[in-house]
Amino acid sequence: MTTPQSDKWHELRIVVGAAAGLHARPAAAFVHIVCGFDADVEVVNLTTGRGPAPASSITSLAILGVVQGHEISVRARGGGAREVLSALAALAERGFDEHGALPTQILHHQPTVNLGGPGDVIRGFAAAPGVVLGPARKLRRAVAGGPRPQGTPTQEAATLTGAIALAQEEVRRTRDVIASQAGPEHAAILDTQVMILGDTALSEPALAAIQDGVAAEDAWKAAVGAVVAQYQALPDLYQRARASDIQEVGRQVLGKIAGAAAPPTLNGPGILIAPDLGPAETAGLDPAIVLGIATAGGGPTSHSSILARALGVPAVVGLGDHILTVVEGTPLLLDGAAGTLIIDPDARAIAAYEAQQATRIGVPVARGPRTVTWSGEPVIVSANVGTVADARMAAEYRADGIGLLRTEFLFAGRATPPTEAEQVHAYREIAEAMGGRPVTLRTLDAGGDKPLAYLDHPAEANPMLGLRGIRLLLRQREILRTQLRAALRVAADHPLRIMFPMVTTIEEWREVRAILGEEEAAMGVDVQAGMMVETPAAAICADAFAPEVDFFSIGTNDLTQYVMAADRGNPATGHLAGPLHAAVLRLIEEVCAAAADHGRPVSLCGELAGDPEVIGALLLAGVRDLSVAPPMVAPIRSAIGI
Repeated sequence: MTTPQSDKWHELRIVVGAAAGLHARPAAAFVHIVCGFDADVEVVNLTTGRGPAPASSITSLAILGVVQGHEISVRARGGGAREVLSALAALAERGFDEHGALPTQILHHQPTVNLGGPGDVIRGFAAAPGVVLGPARKLRRAVAGGPRPQGTPTQEAATLTGAIALAQEEVRRTRDVIASQAGPEHAAILDTQVMILGDTALSEPALAAIQDGVAAEDAWKAAVGAVVAQYQALPDLYQRARASDIQEVGRQVLGKIAGAAAPPTLNGPGILIAPDLGPAETAGLDPAIVLGIATAGGGPTSHSSILARALGVPAVVGLGDHILTVVEGTPLLLDGAAGTLIIDPDARAIAAYEAQQATRIGVPVARGPRTVTWSGEPVIVSANVGTVADARMAAEYRADGIGLLRTEFLFAGRATPPTEAEQVHAYREIAEAMGGRPVTLRTLDAGGDKPLAYLDHPAEANPMLGLRGIRLLLRQREILRTQLRAALRVAADHPLRIMFPMVTTIEEWREVRAILGEEEAAMGVDVQAGMMVETPAAAICADAFAPEVDFFSIGTNDLTQYVMAADRGNPATGHLAGPLHAAVLRLIEEVCAAAADHGRPVSLCGELAGDPEVIGALLLAGVRDLSVAPPMVAPIRSAIGI
């Protein structure tokens, strides 16, 4: 029972300093905090007069149109009113956990067209770097076979809520794959998508219409259309671009209602042409098929563009509706850095492209240029990969090798673990793509934020502090041994080494190293064996591990979240888990020093390795081996020195 005191409204006024205002990601951080307190919270945009909006709805917050410099009023009542306002004030002081500036080109760019025959040039937004030549491929979205009979309001409501749940589950599965390929920071975009799918600002109007006799799909279309219209009416171009996220949510749920289970497809490898892409669609694309992306709508700061960059797929967006008239199979030349698309390029354009590729790539399997600091010390710049396609990209970008092969791509999204033969085939393809350059294979890193349904893995209150990495594999020894045998078979004729994730104690290391030793003896193959340094315990005790390991690999994403006690996927603590903190740097220095004392090499992977702004600090700490996303190989080489 509420008391008069708990009914009292308390107010907080905030001048929003985030560069892009309260768009989807900061709104998600806002909602995440609000939902953790026993309080009713609403927000008004005092600058424009929009609102009030319930602070528990990410969509309602986003369409308030709050941009940088706007003042908002946050009112709360209930038992946790004062506490939630205090937490929101702290979020505002941190800039709503947004890092990085808004690209200036989105503020003034308009697509331009130069048409008139072969060689037509269309200029859009540069969304993801890379130059590719290939045929136009129209995106084909799955559709249901025929009309669906309408049921009673109760049945239609169940149909809609069931479709929303199915769509959420599908996005969560895609999120897990992206987490293994591009890291949890980029996977967090899909967490926002899940939140939008469950937003009452969409479901409640649709369910109300269903009670009035409207069919589920029509009610959902109307609800989504109303929200999209509100986004498109916002004065800020950056915030209007978020409408594509809502449109994708609409498509996802309609597909589930209609029974269209198949993902979007292309009619063969080439450059994808589409009106627009949502983040889940972009995350689900196969880089072996999708050579590049060209969309009529969208902007470089959209969630889809961010994911395209993370996955290394060249993209140009905002090209205008005229690209939708391009005939299937037409040759296209796409430059994701320049933001241009050439339709049916002439011989001169093709020759220039081929010359550029030859200059940039050289022989496809050739080793990249030697990278040295300004003082002349050599530095290895390798690539993180999560698929065979990623390995081919790493070779194309002339990485020195693969510093982190995430093997989860073989284990995720299936009912049973991969066989030894399946693993051998995939690992060999990856090793062959690198043409003799070294490959560091990380054994299965499941558990935590990457659960696998077929593993005997009990539910845990805090899975990030539970059975994950090597802890889980030591309980699943047959899966571990199968993977080790597959890796050793490939290592027999390729430069492949093995490392184990989430090693925390010397006892764990000795146990897993003994298992590897048994498999090595049985197969007559020896490999270098190393460990990930991902916990403070492993970093502090690096001097104890160093005599027994062949190498270290510092996983800065996990190390940072454990050192800072900050969940990487929690928007409220993103400011702690993101930048290079002095405490993390000190542990990196200790690991490098311990390794040097015993002549052991140290590599460093994770988001920090690909951040040009912290490369100087990492080099001073003693790091001489970095592993980054393939498209970041060249920028990091430039940041290092020569």
